[in-house]
Amino acid sequence: MRAWEAPLSLSDVRGGVREGGVPNGHKGPYYRRLAIGDCEIRNLEAFSVLTTPLQKMVLTAIEAGEGPAYLYPIFLRLRDYGVLICS
Repeated sequence: MRAWEAPLSLSDVRGGVREGGVPNGHKGPYYRRLAIGDCEIRNLEAFSVLTTPLQKMVLTAIEAGEGPAYLYPIFLRLRDYGVLICS
């Protein structure tokens, strides 16, 4: 399984664009993004214990299919506790 096909993986993104550089041709700095496969919330009761801003960040990342790299440990913890199911 390649990294971009994994349910949860971190990837390098150059200049905010997945492939190549920014539109003007300059090579932007690398930063990390969380690539999210098919995920869903299974335990809404446990999910509701999270703070409202964190709930919004997690839901937005799931809907978009990607998110900031700092959410990676949160997604791993949610998956380990059975709150989040990713396939």
